[in-house]
Amino acid sequence: MNINKEIEGVLKSDASNKKKRDNLSKLGLRPNDIKVLLSIYAKTGDSKTAIMLYTFGVEIECFNVDKERFISLATSKKIKIEAQRYNHDTQQVYKVVSDASIVGEKAIECVSPVLKGKKGLNSLKKVCDCLREAGAKVNKSTGLHIHVGLDNIDFETYKNIFINYAMLEGAIDSFMSESRRGNNNRYCKSLENYLFYSQNVTPQNHDDIMEAFHGDRYCKVNPCSYARHKTIEFRQHQGTTDFEKINNWLNFLMKLIDYSKSNILAERIYTVNEIPFLTATEKEYFNNRATALS
Repeated sequence: MNINKEIEGVLKSDASNKKKRDNLSKLGLRPNDIKVLLSIYAKTGDSKTAIMLYTFGVEIECFNVDKERFISLATSKKIKIEAQRYNHDTQQVYKVVSDASIVGEKAIECVSPVLKGKKGLNSLKKVCDCLREAGAKVNKSTGLHIHVGLDNIDFETYKNIFINYAMLEGAIDSFMSESRRGNNNRYCKSLENYLFYSQNVTPQNHDDIMEAFHGDRYCKVNPCSYARHKTIEFRQHQGTTDFEKINNWLNFLMKLIDYSKSNILAERIYTVNEIPFLTATEKEYFNNRATALS
């Protein structure tokens, strides 16, 4: 059964909060996540927030940014942010670093701290607004990278994510810019290059998957970020500072992860309407994106 449906069933049940906590714990949720879910559900009756149990981080590449103005604007909105030298360290602040891969003057990469739930999304929206106010632009050289924390994701799910993403590549390519489709971008290469799942190879751990990809992190789904950050990184999306686009892509990835907990796609999917875990409204959004980018 889909774990979100199981969580929803527990939250909507007539059981006491103690019994709900016990049942949610049996589903593998951590005490703090259980506390948050019960609190939100008590206030709103909304059990769909279970999809946001995963932590996430966002890397936004852009150029033409008045860096000092951007930092000042973000600080005025109570965002913790710092300009730093280029580094891969996970920090508790948004960091603004250089990125040599970006073509354009005043190029930056804005890297979020570990985010979670509505609070994380709210801070991300403020940062996107500040970037745009500071003049940020994107082009073919810029990308958007999403990291998802693996605290609530076991190895089988991790493996299934790579398989399912590969099966969905045709459909995903349809709502990405041409520069991010297939093997058109050397920083986010197709998973078709590494078909470990069709070569009678059964990875036993995260290192096996990284080795199957020859240690190449420049793939649409990065097999190397687990070793460094204990995350899974999605690198395909084109550069954007539009919060709506980022939020919809993030939601897509969270639903893909949730689907991968108990499902493996047996056939390739080439159209948005065939994607099994999207709602009708979500399909409409991504179809509209595909039309706009065709």
